Amino acid sequence: MPAAQIAFDFGPSQAHTPSPLRRAIDEARRAQRDAEWESQVGLRAPTHAETHAETHAETRAETHARTQTRTPAHTQPHTRARAPELSPRAARVVDPKAALEQLLRSALDMPVKLSLTDNRRTMISLRKGPHFTEARLHHMFLRADDATRAALHAYVQRGDRTASVQIGTFIDSQREQIRVRARRAPSLRESSVHHDLLQIYAEVNAAYFDGKVDARISWGRDTQAKAGRRRRSIKLGSYCSRERLIRVHPGLDAEFVPRFFVEYIVFHEMLHHVLPAVIKGGRRELHGREFKRRERLFARYDEALRWERQNLDRLLRA
Repeated sequence: MPAAQIAFDFGPSQAHTPSPLRRAIDEARRAQRDAEWESQVGLRAPTHAETHAETHAETRAETHARTQTRTPAHTQPHTRARAPELSPRAARVVDPKAALEQLLRSALDMPVKLSLTDNRRTMISLRKGPHFTEARLHHMFLRADDATRAALHAYVQRGDRTASVQIGTFIDSQREQIRVRARRAPSLRESSVHHDLLQIYAEVNAAYFDGKVDARISWGRDTQAKAGRRRRSIKLGSYCSRERLIRVHPGLDAEFVPRFFVEYIVFHEMLHHVLPAVIKGGRRELHGREFKRRERLFARYDEALRWERQNLDRLLRA
């Protein structure tokens, strides 16, 4: 007999002397209800039909017990009342999305509307409103283990840095779940006017990396400052690990720029290929201690930095 939501109709003669069968059912009901509350989250309430059927089944059982001819206590066989069987509701699996929504609601202490996404970049986003928070999580979090769920709770609740790193590790382990957009092969600009970029790359690779760097290299796009506005900064070089591509600012392909300075920029970006960024304190560290140590191995390191400081204004106008 299902134990949850059983209703009893105690008559005046039975209210103060519950029958053995009723006591057994009461005990089984309490044990079953406690077990369901501990092991199940978000069970649906029984329908009227389920409650009606359970109530009538139990009433028939009690009526049958009261109408039986009683035998003396010393002649009654000793029998143990069996607990009612587990309700089918207890076997239902909790909806993973509902469990995530409950976790976020617990962390934020307010109603949450959760949407699962298939984004390529933003894995977690929260937008708090006056009455509820709109949360968007990548669907990979449906498969998160208990440790990751605990980290998600701590990160959402108080922005915990350790939890942020743990979540980042989980996302890295689920990279195959992130939809990949078809990318066009980047166009390479290798032709030069004053500095042969491919030759510089080959020479730096042989001198400092034993020819083992297998990245590609290209001049970057020629970007111009807006009319009447002076450029405030300039990115002289960049490295994209996904494309394994080094780009050098085309402004360095100029007569006033010495070759050793272009070599230094290429060397710097090749180091990024050899020494990937590391995560420290929840942040990506690009120029760590080992990177700076290796960078100083460039033969004209001090001279290159000095030339850059002296000619920065001219580079900004390039």
